[in-house]
Amino acid sequence: MNLISIPLILYLIHYPIQITWTMRETFLQMGFEPVILFSLKPYVFYTPVIIIFIITLFVSLYIFYAIFKLKAREAING
Repeated sequence: MNLISIPLILYLIHYPIQITWTMRETFLQMGFEPVILFSLKPYVFYTPVIIIFIITLFVSLYIFYAIFKLKAREAING
C-alpha cells in the first residue's frame, strides 16, 4: 500500500463518507445505511484476487484441454 494513502484511509475509517440528497433517500428505501465505509482488513483485498485467479485458472485449463484435443490434420483441412 502506498504510504501516502494510509493516512487518508485511516481518516476515512474513522469518518466515513455520508451520502446526501436523493441518493440518501434511495439508499434508505432499499434498506441500506447511506454511508460509504472503508476498511484495511486484508480479506477485503485478498478474497476477490483469489476468486479471479481460480476462475482464470479454470478458463486457461479448458483452453489448453481444447488445444491438446485438437488434431492438426483436421484443423488444417477444415
